[in-house]
Amino acid sequence: MDANAAKTSNNGDVAPSSKWLVAPKPVNAVETSNGSGEEKVRPLPPHVIYVDLRYDFDMDLLKRFYDDLMVPNFPLADELDSMEYMESMLREADEDDNESSSQAMTVNNAASSKPPAAAAVDFHILLMLSFPTAPEPGKRPNYSEAAILGGVVFEYYIQANVGLLTYLLVGSKYRGMRLGFILTEKCRDSLESNAKSRGHLAGCNAIFLETNSATKVKASNDVMPPALRHQIFYKMGLRLVDFDYVQAPLASDKKKVNYLLLCCFITPRIPSIKIGNEDNYFLPSTLLRNAIHAFWANAPSKGNRKYTDDVDFKRMLDQLNRRERIALLDLPWDRPFTIVDLHEHFDLELLVTFYQDILLPCYRDRMDELDSLDAWLELLSPKHKNPSNPLGDMVEFHLLLALQYSEDEEENSKPMIAGGLAFEYYPGNNCGFLTYLLVPVGERGERMARALIDSALEELDTAAKHRGQLGGCNVIYMESRTTPLTTNPNLEVQDIEQQHPLLEAMGWKMLDFDYVQPPNSDPLKKVKTSILMVFVTPRIPMLVQEDVRMSYLPRSTLKKFLMELWECSCGIFPGFDFRQDRDFVEMMEQLERRTRIPLLGRPWNKPWTLVDLQENSNVALLKQFFVEMVEPNYHTHKEDLEPLEIWQKRLIATNQAQINNQAAPELSHVLLAVRPSPEADSVPMLLGGLAFKYFEATNCGFITYALLKNVDSRESVAKALSERALDILDQDAVGRGNLAGCNAIFLETSDPNLVWGDKAKEKTIDMSLQHALLHKLGWRLVDFNYVAPPQRPGRKPLTQRSLAMFLTPRIPRVSMSNPEDTYFYVPRAMLISFMHDYWKVSCASSGYDFDQDPDFLAMMDLIERRERIPLLELPWERPWTLVDLWEDFDAQLLYKFYQNFYASSFPDKADREPLSKWLQLLSDESRENPSIEDFHVILALMSSRPAVRGGPGGAPSILGGVTFSFSTSISCGLMTYLSVPKQSAELMVRNLIDEATVAVNENAVLRGHIAGCNAIFMELPVLGFAGNNVTHEMIFKTGWRMLNLPYFQPPQNIYSAGGAQHLLLALVTQNVPREPVEGKPGQYVYFLPTDLVRTFIWHHWRDAYQRIGKSQVTKDPNYQRMMAALESVSRVTLLELPWTSSHAAAKL
Repeated sequence: MDANAAKTSNNGDVAPSSKWLVAPKPVNAVETSNGSGEEKVRPLPPHVIYVDLRYDFDMDLLKRFYDDLMVPNFPLADELDSMEYMESMLREADEDDNESSSQAMTVNNAASSKPPAAAAVDFHILLMLSFPTAPEPGKRPNYSEAAILGGVVFEYYIQANVGLLTYLLVGSKYRGMRLGFILTEKCRDSLESNAKSRGHLAGCNAIFLETNSATKVKASNDVMPPALRHQIFYKMGLRLVDFDYVQAPLASDKKKVNYLLLCCFITPRIPSIKIGNEDNYFLPSTLLRNAIHAFWANAPSKGNRKYTDDVDFKRMLDQLNRRERIALLDLPWDRPFTIVDLHEHFDLELLVTFYQDILLPCYRDRMDELDSLDAWLELLSPKHKNPSNPLGDMVEFHLLLALQYSEDEEENSKPMIAGGLAFEYYPGNNCGFLTYLLVPVGERGERMARALIDSALEELDTAAKHRGQLGGCNVIYMESRTTPLTTNPNLEVQDIEQQHPLLEAMGWKMLDFDYVQPPNSDPLKKVKTSILMVFVTPRIPMLVQEDVRMSYLPRSTLKKFLMELWECSCGIFPGFDFRQDRDFVEMMEQLERRTRIPLLGRPWNKPWTLVDLQENSNVALLKQFFVEMVEPNYHTHKEDLEPLEIWQKRLIATNQAQINNQAAPELSHVLLAVRPSPEADSVPMLLGGLAFKYFEATNCGFITYALLKNVDSRESVAKALSERALDILDQDAVGRGNLAGCNAIFLETSDPNLVWGDKAKEKTIDMSLQHALLHKLGWRLVDFNYVAPPQRPGRKPLTQRSLAMFLTPRIPRVSMSNPEDTYFYVPRAMLISFMHDYWKVSCASSGYDFDQDPDFLAMMDLIERRERIPLLELPWERPWTLVDLWEDFDAQLLYKFYQNFYASSFPDKADREPLSKWLQLLSDESRENPSIEDFHVILALMSSRPAVRGGPGGAPSILGGVTFSFSTSISCGLMTYLSVPKQSAELMVRNLIDEATVAVNENAVLRGHIAGCNAIFMELPVLGFAGNNVTHEMIFKTGWRMLNLPYFQPPQNIYSAGGAQHLLLALVTQNVPREPVEGKPGQYVYFLPTDLVRTFIWHHWRDAYQRIGKSQVTKDPNYQRMMAALESVSRVTLLELPWTSSHAAAKL
């Protein structure tokens, strides 16, 4: 069968009464002719007409078509009708039409497997002809002059109301014109008209097509590779009918053809089921049974045999009788098995065979995990399906079997079982659960697994909709194992649950919690080595955080499913209350700690157990952790390490407080990741551990020790430990009445370059020093000079530490100008309260008066200077603290900064603002007056340590700073001065500018401009600030661009002669407009509207004149120059580097 056809448009209808139909004007047709991707464009030949030999029979035409096209293209004799048969069908067409019309609407019993009461077929051969000259209108053409371009042979089966396209041929000279598609479309149109003429006014039920199988027919035995033909047919709208089709013998001396596939055209009448976002098409089995009866009853060999006794015919009907819906399959069209559901068509013999011959051998060594055969029989019985049965409302059981039928004529029609899938539907929570999946080993098994799971998903969605859940099944679960099991290599069929790469590729993800499988045979025997997976569908919710997309299940959804699963599973154990089972209770308690349960990708093996020694006291494990991991990591600072006895006492005290619900200053935990030893008497392996506390007074958590073994899985261990610790702290908070959970969770960290342990051996890694890992897990550095309290009596506070904080949804934040940036912070009151409580509890045993400790006081002094303490991104090597004097005024610090930094950069007092102006703008009166600009001085400070232990600490040192203001009347910001030290200059520039940007936008909101600041400008001297260590590149990297405008700074004081030339910069924010650069994709030019720039300059100059007691701003020559430059443009472009002025190169 030739199929050089691809999709094109319909070129007209062929009515049953038409004898000759002239083709439309020749058009160009595009076709990929050889599968190589090269396209050929060929026009249709001239003077094309179509003729259907049913209505205009011509023996010479038939003979030429048969000899020239059919015989060469169908070398296999068994699949070629004889020319005599075709001739007889065409010559008897008129007589058949008359005799069949009275039987056309006779409807066969849909449920019966008996042959139709009457069978009739309309036989067609539609030819596409080309003439050298245009045929004379209204006159029968001389067909001997015509070239046969191609033809299509098809049949309309009146009783079944279906069509069958049996041969589609295109002459080799005319390939590449899409003639195959044109002929197919005309065949379909003719069949639709034929159906209507026979009384089926809605048209044909279905139109089928036969094609060679790619697995049974070699490409060398066909005119084109069958797989390539399948691709073409698929594009034409054909889908494979999911059953083993066998063509009836075409003559008494010919054999049946079992290497053909039966396909069906997708039309608006073909039913479908919506699975996710895809339409899964199917045909009712009744329709197919009627069609197969019609095909075999009307085969040319019908008079020589009783087809209903044929073994292949019986096998086809057996497949169809086992299913109500027959799927129409996408590519590839290779179906080595048939999937049936015993819930739909119960077969006791198949059930027992699958259970005893396939399932039992796979579970021979783990019978505790196996459902009983009696349980399956009960679930599949008609009694269970009865609506009055209460158990039927709890669970609906399905068993899908992949069946194969022998091609041996001597065997009966009973199929063989190649694999299977058992699954359950729980109506109470509208969830599905896949329990056993067994398929052959290898690629064949993988394909079968996909097919079985796809069928299960379809059945689950159907079951959900049948129960009124029109959106389909909520969640579909499946159990799997984390560790490989020893399997019998001689078994042809094995459990696929351990093939994690295949399962992940199919869309499965693991639920991140410790799953316990409910008991099957004994309530005391439960499997704890399994994991629970979820099939990710469009209904599974997704959380997006910091560009990371994470699928998850709501806690309530998972809890409800587990409750129903255990209730159904444990119903067979009289007197067993699973709600009191310790394993069940612990599993459910895990879920209480999180509102969202993440779905994880591979690896799915978690070869460790998390143990909280506060809940599960184990002195041996605690000692092993202390000796094996804590002491070696702190061997150079053992004097700062609390002894093991103190750890034990705190865990005991916490346990008692939890049991008795007593108040306690702190609740201590030690959480370990333990890998059990395969030997019962051996010591387990520790993979990591966290020591942490919950402080009730402030509702905060604190991680004091975070250690990992240096193994490949250390990052996964760190993630698991961190998340469980956060869950435990939230649980502590809820238990103490703080229902929203823990306010904040802190962790001590240090400079990674510090040597605390024996780095040469590197057996243990201090997680608190792994800044990149901590940041990835969700930790951020708290921006202040943290000092840790003394760990033991007589010891000093630890100054070489930093404090990190975990980002939870409760942490406040401020949106930056760039929507991708977020500014997280800790409220001052929270941090002060926690640090005071932490020092108080830490020093309680020694009686140390921490309120007088100079390190503590210096630390608290810097905290109190800010309303918000920022949480920093990487790198975590910032030795300074940023303080805004607008929030916490300090005259001494202001004076030092003015004299030592600002005045030094502008030695000529005519070039700088007077200190009195700064003092006035920072006064309480000015800050409360909305008509006066908001003036800020942000300083980078480092706390000064006392020279002698116990001596007084000095004022903090100033490392750098920035000055800026916000003008309420125009909602614009202006940065006027920036200075940083040479060391860490680029990092401080970014920190200062980021902090200033946040402050300006908050001022805008505070003053009623809720959309934020219109623009933020910066005045930069042409020759730069003297000695400020800032370069143009540093400023450019933080988002600044120079305005293409000659700019002059207004007079700074009464000594200024006039405006001084500066560069005017603008910060590129989301509010700054842009347009693409022509010819440079992805590049943009930013600009500001002229009116905005003009307004800013006017207000800025007017305010400066007013401060020095002057007026007549508009008469200043430099102001006039700027205004004149703005008159000629509608917008001001923002320039990339280099930045220069009209007078001199702007170098800093």
